[in-house]
Parts: sequence; C-alpha cells; structure tokens
Amino acid sequence: MIETYATDFENDLTALENEQKNDKKLEYHPKDYFGDNFATTMSEFANSILKECCYSGLVQAHFNFNTFDIEVNG
Repeated sequence: MIETYATDFENDLTALENEQKNDKKLEYHPKDYFGDNFATTMSEFANSILKECCYSGLVQAHFNFNTFDIEVNG
C-alpha cells in the first residue's frame, strides 16, 4: 500500500512539474486528496509494520499530517 501511494505521489509530482513549466502559479495540495481517517490508518499501519519487524524500543509510531511523515517514538 505504501509503495502504491509513493508511486502515485511520484506520478502526481511529475505531472505537476510538467504543468508548472507552462503555469508558474499552479499549486499542489496533496493533503486535500486524503480523508479524515488517513492519518489514523497510516499510524495503525506503521505501528503494525514496526511491531512485526521487531523494531527495537518501539513505543509509538504516529503519522504527522503537518510534515506528512511517520514519527517513531516522538
């Protein structure tokens, strides 16, 4: 699922870069495409993956929507 999202993001960014060559004012807001439960779902996936991989010292993994990244143990 993460690989699919990464591929989709890469394709979207490539398309955006191509469009920006013609229109300098175009802005991309990827967060607008995700539902309210996206951060919760991503946090659950991250925790599950890290537990299954026996990540040493795992307390919590959290998806930060502001940085659009996974935070591990804060």
